[in-house]
Amino acid sequence: MIKILLPAFFLLLSALCYSQKGYVDGYIITTTGDTVHGKIKDTHSGFQSASRSNHILFKTGDKKETKYKPSDIAAYSKLGMVEYISIKMNLSSEFAEVIEKGDATLVRVESNSTTPSMNANGDLTTSYSISSETYYIVRNRLDPFLVTTISFKNGMKTCFGDYPELMTLIDNKSLKYNDLKLIVKKYNEWKRAN
Repeated sequence: MIKILLPAFFLLLSALCYSQKGYVDGYIITTTGDTVHGKIKDTHSGFQSASRSNHILFKTGDKKETKYKPSDIAAYSKLGMVEYISIKMNLSSEFAEVIEKGDATLVRVESNSTTPSMNANGDLTTSYSISSETYYIVRNRLDPFLVTTISFKNGMKTCFGDYPELMTLIDNKSLKYNDLKLIVKKYNEWKRAN
């Protein structure tokens, strides 16, 4: 009898472990501002594939998983350490990783694109996946500001023109595009103090 029950127990245990694979503790914030704790499987973040999906799977207790797109929830957090917010971009919504949070929030959106290649005969051979990161400053969830190296100075004036000392540091190139996190952090500290 033990010879039958022991393997059955391990089979059941491995099935339970497999069903939880990829899930971590976390929470979602609904569009009405409610926080719901559960388990999250993040299917969109990282440079996983050129055809990444833009949704998460969420479970509470023994309930079946629910699929959430960025338009369905306001935000979510994994392990209470990494936070993503939903932002509107053009005609769709995206999950964006929060880098620095405050009156101005710096977020990063990861994306992939596939580029086909051809051999000498002009035949399509393989495709290459190109990964990129795009940064936005969010001061209103409906209107994120895209920050690029080309539009950096003008963009900073749009976002932080009310803080003249910060703009002086940007204008004299003491703070540059690579200092985005520091710029947003400095701005938020200034806003809290004023």
